[in-house]
Order: sequence, then C-alpha cells, then structure tokens
Amino acid sequence: MNSISNEQLVAKLKQVENEMEPLGPSGAKLKSMKLLEIDEEDHIHAFISVLTSNWKEVSKENSMLERRLRERINGLEESIEGEPSIEVQNRIHSLNKELDDWVAYYHWVERLVEFFESGEIFTILPFKETTLKHNQGGIHS
Repeated sequence: MNSISNEQLVAKLKQVENEMEPLGPSGAKLKSMKLLEIDEEDHIHAFISVLTSNWKEVSKENSMLERRLRERINGLEESIEGEPSIEVQNRIHSLNKELDDWVAYYHWVERLVEFFESGEIFTILPFKETTLKHNQGGIHS
C-alpha cells in the first residue's frame, strides 16, 4: 500500500466523517409506514410488522456501512508514513468510538425488533387492555 502524509490522512478521515453524519441514531431514516385497513385484532400486528421491517433494514444497512468505514479507517492507518500526528490519532480514535457507539445502538435496535416480533411486547403492553380501555371510554380520540 502507498504511504500517505498526515495531511492527506486528515483529509481522507474528514471524508469518512462526512459519510458518517447521516447514519448516527438521530439520523436513522425509517421509511414511512403505510398500513392497510384491516380489522382491529390484526391492526397492531400489521403495525409491528411494518415497523420492525423498517428497523431491520436500517440496522442491516448501517451494519454494512460500519464494516466498510472500519476497513477504510484501518487502510488509512496502515498507509501512514512514520508516526501519525496527535490530530490523526485523535480523529481515528474518535471515529472508532463513534462506530462502536453505532454498533451498540443498532444491536439494541435488533434486540428491540426481536422483542416486538416474538410477541413479548404483549406481556408488558397487552393489546386487549388498550381495546378494553377504549370501550370503557378511557381513550378519547
């Protein structure tokens, strides 16, 4: 691999940082949810299905991007001429820390998806209880 200077490496690391901006948890883009008109019992299941499929897609896409960005960062590290500057070391550390945070967040999203898809959500938040409150006038639209 060709060696590059610290200045060139800083410029390349800035490119990686720019690519990372829209993908952090606050920038996750979920597709809009379109629910079909269905009977009340199936409505919540359809909602969960649409919601979790979007989350799975976002998590998968960001996982692939995280791997590519790590490979780029590692490649840039290997191409440094001599000892990297403090700025380069700090940027690399910062980028790796941010990627680690993304991995933790999207792992949590994957666990949340499993929680919904397994039906465990209904042990904590039963659908029938909501329906019962609505029928008793507890929920007003």
